[in-house]
Parts: sequence; structure tokens; C-alpha cells
Amino acid sequence: MGRGNKVVNTDHKRDKKAAIGEMMAETAALFAHPAKAREWLEMIKADKPRYIRDQLSMIRQTALHTASAHLNQAMGYCLSHRIYSAADFKSILASTEQHPKKRTKVVRLNPLSGEIPDKANIRPHKSSLEDFELILKKS
Repeated sequence: MGRGNKVVNTDHKRDKKAAIGEMMAETAALFAHPAKAREWLEMIKADKPRYIRDQLSMIRQTALHTASAHLNQAMGYCLSHRIYSAADFKSILASTEQHPKKRTKVVRLNPLSGEIPDKANIRPHKSSLEDFELILKKS
């Protein structure tokens, strides 16, 4: 290389579409409904074309470590709410796996006898605003 010569990166001329298509097909195959997954991945590609490789690799890594039922549920949620991000997909998966919906029943009990005390159900009397207005007018 001499001085003043133009240095060209040959990577820019390479056709990268074939490799991305293969990555999308492989990633979609990890889901129970590959056609739906492919549709969702195409939407991600349209939304983030510059970062599609990173998006696909994150989805792929997440999918390899997750049960198929959770994957499909999270993908369905992403499709219905128009979420086109691998990071959001990963967060949705984490929240659905770790926090199953639980219903808790609250019962008020007296710790000594185990019965509900009668005074717990008493409602206090309410004052009327007119009484307060009369008091304020007199002073």
C-alpha cells in the first residue's frame, strides 16, 4: 500500500440477504407455528433492518432456553400488541415464566380466638357538612 491509495472494505459488496434469510428460517423453526413466527420476524426486520442480525440472535438464544408453550404465548402477545423487539420479547418471556397468576384470599381473623370481632364491622357515624358550616358562621 502506498500513500494516497483508496482503501475499500470488500465486506460492503457482499450479499448478506441470503444469510439473514437462513437465520430467519432457523429461528422461525424453533417455534410451534413457524409461519406465524416468520411473519413476526419479518415485521421485526421491517422495523429494525439495520439490527436484524442482533435481534435474530437474541431471539434464537432466548428460544433455545425456553419451553415451546411459553415461546408461542409470548410471540402471540408480541404480535397482538405490535411489539417488534427482541429485548421486549425476552422481557415478556421472563415475566410470564416467573410470575404465574396467583389469587390470594384475605381473611380477617382475630389472632387470639380465630373469630372475626364484632367491633370490626362497626361503621362510624358521618357528620353532615351543614353542621360544620353553622359552626364556621358562628365564629
